[in-house]
Amino acid sequence: MAITILRLGHRIFRDQRITTHCGLTARALGAKEMYYTGEHDLGMEQSLEKAAAAWGGHFRVRYLEAPGPFLRTFHGKVVHLTAYGLPFQGKLAQLRRARSLLVIVGGEKVPPEIYQRADWNLAVGSQPHSEVAALGIVLYELTGRRFPARFTRAKLRIVPQARGKRMEQPRSSGPAPARGKARL
Repeated sequence: MAITILRLGHRIFRDQRITTHCGLTARALGAKEMYYTGEHDLGMEQSLEKAAAAWGGHFRVRYLEAPGPFLRTFHGKVVHLTAYGLPFQGKLAQLRRARSLLVIVGGEKVPPEIYQRADWNLAVGSQPHSEVAALGIVLYELTGRRFPARFTRAKLRIVPQARGKRMEQPRSSGPAPARGKARL
């Protein structure tokens, strides 16, 4: 299944980390691309592209001036994650059958056309919550709770540890020293 994310209403000052985390979550859980609307944010795009270059996989980020034209030409099923929707667990089987799936996560105010265009308006819980959390939970369940064992083209790989941090460079013979946070 090809999974695409559409993040609505990005605001640079308020949403840079939220939109970046939507992209990081989407990439880590199997999405191939993310589109976003709102304010064009080259810095956020570059941050996500750097993450994909360092940690592997094929993930791209694209800006849209408005969601309408993209939604009208998208070929596949559309799910809009909203606290006002139906419980997503009841639709998982249908979502898994889709060959191409667009997952929409909102922002400040979601236009009515999104609710109308979506094949499903689904909720993780009928309470206010983070769009990053909703996206992560749905993708986790959608992909059968399996993550890619290894991403192609990775320059870095985390080596699971009970304590401490360890990363390695898959194409080299030795681990990369873990000194502080990895820069993305």
